[in-house]
Amino acid sequence: MGITKPPTYEHPRKRKRRASKSELPNPARVENSKSPVREKEDDWDSGQARKLSSAPQASTDTIRVRVVAYEPTPGQLKRYDEMIASGIASKVALLGLLRNARAKISDLAKLPSMTISNLDYDHGNEFVETNWSLSGDHANRLKSLFDPFGILTPRALGAKIGTAIIVLADKDQAND
Repeated sequence: MGITKPPTYEHPRKRKRRASKSELPNPARVENSKSPVREKEDDWDSGQARKLSSAPQASTDTIRVRVVAYEPTPGQLKRYDEMIASGIASKVALLGLLRNARAKISDLAKLPSMTISNLDYDHGNEFVETNWSLSGDHANRLKSLFDPFGILTPRALGAKIGTAIIVLADKDQAND
């Protein structure tokens, strides 16, 4: 009789299959088939080519630009101070300033580069961010005004644009 060794446990995935050849299905082999991944890449390539070929001209092309506005210190922007005094939250007030100042984007793009340095205000730490779709001409002009050497991050460029457009709108409102 003697001592017998107990069977060891094998995980189902590691067990050898004991199916006979007659039980296995015989898949039909297709010689010219492409992998699904390759088909998807081909579809994407043809779709991109179609989009690029029908791309609009530079004057009607739109670019998404991140615009950042920082909270001005008290006394910097009259309109902002009025909004805060009336009980509007600071972030809502900043978004309102940006929304109202957006109409001045074409005026800002037309300014000479020397006057851009005057469009700034002292600010605190609180800020809001938003994205605007601008025409390619405006976006390129603003980038060349605020970042002529191409060293600013998109967020820093957006902060310069946001600050300048709010100050420009505030100056125009003060003149009215």
